[in-house]
Amino acid sequence: MKILTFLLVLVATVAIAKDDLKIAGSITAVDAAKQQITVTTPDNAALVFAIVPSTDIDFKKQKGKPTFTDLAIGTWVKIEYLAGNNVNTAKEVDIYPAKK
Repeated sequence: MKILTFLLVLVATVAIAKDDLKIAGSITAVDAAKQQITVTTPDNAALVFAIVPSTDIDFKKQKGKPTFTDLAIGTWVKIEYLAGNNVNTAKEVDIYPAKK
C-alpha cells in the first residue's frame, strides 16, 4: 500500500510540473545581497528573479563567461525561469549587448 501511495504522489507531482517560462526585458534593479535582479518587460511588467548557483549566465554576441556582477541596471536580458510566489528562479540568463 505504501508503494502505491508513493507512486501516486510521484505521478501527481510530475503532472503538476510546469514548463519553463521565458521573458525578455531590461534589468531595472539589482540586489547583490540577495542575489536577485528585477527585469521589466517592454509592456512594463516587472518580475524578480533569484540568481542561484545553478543559474547559467551567458553573453550573447560577446566572448567571456559572465557572473552576477555583469547583471547591471539597463542591461537587456532574456531569462528562462521557474515561477515562484514572490521571486522566480532563473535557470538561464542570456545577456545581450547594448544597442547603439
